Amino acid sequence: RYKLTIDSGNGCFLKTTDGKEYLDCVSGIATCALGHNNEYLTKAIQDQMKKVHHVSNLYFIPEQAALANWLCTNSGADKAFFCNSGAEANEAAIKVAR
Repeated sequence: RYKLTIDSGNGCFLKTTDGKEYLDCVSGIATCALGHNNEYLTKAIQDQMKKVHHVSNLYFIPEQAALANWLCTNSGADKAFFCNSGAEANEAAIKVAR
């Protein structure tokens, strides 16, 4: 591990416990693409958590359907496929390619 102790983040910057600020060049290993402490993302997560935390793809999820519609409208695709992991995405891509 690096000799940094991260205390907080804001946007694309991380702050250590000793007060130094660093540019987060790895975005939390590609999981923080919208930045740290993003007020819009935080509000959206809070609103969703007040409704339901997680629902399996086994059920119809109105927000997921709206996202699928948006993706198809804005990408030229006619269908959207949601999965739980990169492994599932790769497996599905291989099956579709066959």
